[in-house]
Amino acid sequence: MKILFDGLGGDNSPQEIVKGAILAKNELGIEIAIIGNKEEINKILLEENAEAEVIHADEKIENDEQPAFAIKNKKIHL
Repeated sequence: MKILFDGLGGDNSPQEIVKGAILAKNELGIEIAIIGNKEEINKILLEENAEAEVIHADEKIENDEQPAFAIKNKKIHL
């Protein structure tokens, strides 16, 4: 099973998101992928001596945005 982690939002992201994803991978034996700024995430993975699939995302959908607007007007992939 592969679990995707949102590295664009949350407190202290992407640092804490990446660390949590690595912990889940190691403790549960799952495959992980982290979505967000590829350069930032790869830097953290290197610091943590860990590997994960990274899916680059230039933009994020903010909490107050209408989903239809975001899908129509942002460079996102579904």
